[in-house]
Amino acid sequence: MDETKLEATLRCAFEIARSGRPGPVVVDIPKNVQNANVFFDGACTLPIPGYRARLHAIKNSILNEADCAAFFDALSRAERPLLYVGGGVIAAEASAALRQFANTFGIPVTTTLMGLGAVDTTQPLSLHMLGMHGTAYANYAVEDCDFLFAVGSRFDERVASVPGRFARGAKFVAHLDIDPAEINKVRRVHWHHLASAVRQKFGWIRRTSARCAASQRPNGTIPSWGLRPPSPKPLPRLLLVPPFPGKSNKTSAGRH
Repeated sequence: MDETKLEATLRCAFEIARSGRPGPVVVDIPKNVQNANVFFDGACTLPIPGYRARLHAIKNSILNEADCAAFFDALSRAERPLLYVGGGVIAAEASAALRQFANTFGIPVTTTLMGLGAVDTTQPLSLHMLGMHGTAYANYAVEDCDFLFAVGSRFDERVASVPGRFARGAKFVAHLDIDPAEINKVRRVHWHHLASAVRQKFGWIRRTSARCAASQRPNGTIPSWGLRPPSPKPLPRLLLVPPFPGKSNKTSAGRH
């Protein structure tokens, strides 16, 4: 590594970490570069034309009506659709658009750990988190769904530990994401679209539905799954006060 490129490398690392799909970037700095004396430029960057061109293409991607028609044709035939939401929805600030989409078509929503907060978990359409640390009914819903719409999620091993058995009943799997590397990486999909402006894509899908599939699912209708999360209940008194006279709260918490 050329020590004169250290500043530009670190600046590009921050650019990559904050753009596209946000995440950590590892920069390996050799010992000779750490010990070198370099001058601070304040503006230099590395030429990464491939990365910037890919971001530009995704930013300007268009969801045409033929793709929307294919999406809604599959959704109109679905009896048990399910939204599988990840942290990409929160990163794109598309939570409100997601909730509006789910409520418009009456589709239950399950989220990953990074997707928590994208939907109101007190609402009837929320199935909470899925995966090995999620709820049983969310995992049952994934197994039983016949239409899976993954948004801003990546089918990681905490969710799809056995890819061949994940959503094996789904006749149609759609994937909306910003990272092309995640498409068909773990789970093969029937429909996908790359986008950075997820809010606009949800709005486009919802508006286009009026023209190509307006009648497939009445507004506010919740599919009859037989899988509804339990209603929120207050914490049992056992967890709030010591169960035995003379025992402290600390002892009670440790026991329970």
